[in-house]
Amino acid sequence: MNKPTPIKQMYSLKMDFSDKNMEPFKVHTGYQTAEKFFIHRLELGFEANKCFYVASLNGNNEIIAYTKLYSGTDKRVTWVPREILQFALLTNASKIITAHNNTLGIVKPSRDTIKLVQDLESACNLIGIELLNHFIVSGIDFSSLSELGHVTSN
Repeated sequence: MNKPTPIKQMYSLKMDFSDKNMEPFKVHTGYQTAEKFFIHRLELGFEANKCFYVASLNGNNEIIAYTKLYSGTDKRVTWVPREILQFALLTNASKIITAHNNTLGIVKPSRDTIKLVQDLESACNLIGIELLNHFIVSGIDFSSLSELGHVTSN
């Protein structure tokens, strides 16, 4: 069973850029975000179990906070827009980027993933937060739902 991260804990996870001696990360393109942030910094593609991350961005496209919102099994992770948006609101995000990994090496989005991301985008639009992209990562390979046309708000 997936358990969301408690809200107090999520809010305390504001990005500490002194961690790993890294400078604040500014998002320029989808591919740069996947490669430099989700793959190299968080090593998302190498997690043993499926997990779901959300990154909050300010109006200058700088990542201001991130969290591993859900951890699942080696085959499944379940996520819902409500907790994702709750994190975005608590971190005062203007925009968000989400990502999950696939431990089986498949980065092609399933119909379920596409539907969930489109539902999340609709929910974001209702409250004025822009969903920039959703990535599926496995190892150092990834797919961008924005590049595939499944995220349309950017």
